[in-house]
Amino acid sequence: MTNSFALVFANIDNSTMDLFTAERSICALPIGARYRLIDFTLSNLVNSGVDTVGVTVREKYQSLLDHIGTARDWDLDRRSGGLTFLPPFAFNSATPYDTKLKALIGSESYLRAKHAEYVFLCEPDVVGNMDLDSFGEKHVESGNDITYLTVRRDGKNHHGTFKTGLVTDENGFVTEFLKAKDPRAERLSIGVCVMKRSLLLDLTVAGRLNNYRHFDNEMIPRLLENLKVGVCDHEGYVAKIRTGNDYYRVSMDLLDSDVRKDVFFRYGHIFTKTYADVPVLYGLDSDVKESLIADGSSVGGVVRQSIIFRRVKLGKNTRIESSIVMPDSVIEDGAELRYVITDKDVRVTSGAKIIGEPGRPRLLLKGQTYSE
Repeated sequence: MTNSFALVFANIDNSTMDLFTAERSICALPIGARYRLIDFTLSNLVNSGVDTVGVTVREKYQSLLDHIGTARDWDLDRRSGGLTFLPPFAFNSATPYDTKLKALIGSESYLRAKHAEYVFLCEPDVVGNMDLDSFGEKHVESGNDITYLTVRRDGKNHHGTFKTGLVTDENGFVTEFLKAKDPRAERLSIGVCVMKRSLLLDLTVAGRLNNYRHFDNEMIPRLLENLKVGVCDHEGYVAKIRTGNDYYRVSMDLLDSDVRKDVFFRYGHIFTKTYADVPVLYGLDSDVKESLIADGSSVGGVVRQSIIFRRVKLGKNTRIESSIVMPDSVIEDGAELRYVITDKDVRVTSGAKIIGEPGRPRLLLKGQTYSE
């Protein structure tokens, strides 16, 4: 969408992910063998013609900085526009960005410096391939003040932990904001909305003057009588990752070829940081089915319904089932993993058997060695 820019709220609360985000923000979470969660949001924006993006961050963002770098892989390394990180205290914020509204208030100088007419507000905990160009055009045509990208509650193509539910009238205008668990909410917010920059600046000032804390679940509901708020439904696969179980389920969904086609190619490619890794080395006794294995890895055993990230070494006679093994991990000869998620740089010693439960995978912490 021309004449637009975006804010991505990488400062969202990490606490719901427990040990997954001990050393990283949610949006830097590795997923799908070679991606990070924020790749979907950045790629959706770039594929829709949005080439100016501000990313608000709060804490534990070194992993995110390392991944994005100059943003060249998303074609956002530009002299004009491009990607800008907005850390706490960079402008006029007196406290860390622990809510979307606080991030907006703290980034007010950045917002005022832009000249584009429209702005997308995006939460980066989303897996999905979305046509934000069409979404933005529908917003302009509707005459809405704000339009939220949503999924219908009764749809079958969404998973994960949604936070905000919406009630709409017969004309499609939002009449009430509810918790997503409330059955009265027939639509669920994906965490993406669009509006004019001038309106966002007015809302930011109102939030600061009235000491509001939350944007979607506090300030906007109180202003519904004065705002025309609409919705636009996304029809493809989408997931909100807010818990460890969300992450595991979505990862297993990606083993389905139809889901992969939808998520990675529906409206354009999903881009990520590129590496010069060698192809996967498969041993003579390796046996792989229904799995994703990234470049730079070596496989010496059996892999079933699992996701293996870059530069992972699976020794001889290993067996990996229904598991996720993150980059630079080593699973030594004869070890077995079932329903397990290893963080980066994990070592499992020879002959060890580590078994979780279906729906409740066991998490192995970053940089640790496990023998049982």
